[in-house]
Amino acid sequence: MYRMLIIDDEPFIVDGLVDLFTKSALDLEIFGAYTVTEALDYVQQMKIDLVISDMKMPRKSGLQFVDELLTFWPQCRIIFLSGYDEFDYIYEAMKRNVDGYILKTEDDAILIKTVQDSLEKIEEKKLHEDEISSIEQKMQQMIPALKRELLRDLASGEKRETLLNDTVVDR
Repeated sequence: MYRMLIIDDEPFIVDGLVDLFTKSALDLEIFGAYTVTEALDYVQQMKIDLVISDMKMPRKSGLQFVDELLTFWPQCRIIFLSGYDEFDYIYEAMKRNVDGYILKTEDDAILIKTVQDSLEKIEEKKLHEDEISSIEQKMQQMIPALKRELLRDLASGEKRETLLNDTVVDR
């Protein structure tokens, strides 16, 4: 199960989205925040995997919030939900490698699809990390056997240069 935080200064947006995603079939633990301060409290208390954030809020913008969020959870996926379709907002959001910039007037299906895509990216990254970890473990298990093979070949009189070109040696 992944944790998703929804932050917007309009309570009906937060409450509506919490309700929408609670009723969805997505495997999410959902939290809602009405201020950046409240959202940062969540971020400091637990790992957040996905954030849906408003762009323009009192005291701090969604961009400022995301910058702080990423210092705690750099792998967190970000979706901006905004009432503004101005190029500058979109451009600044995309510079942060967000998964989406969705207007509040768009259909819920678009937001749900964007969240599903973000969750798939999280899963893909997890699979890649698991594969890398497995390969690293296998390599560590192979090192003693490779060292024994190298010593055996050295003891049998093979030239060192030939061995170094044909065998991986842990240094």
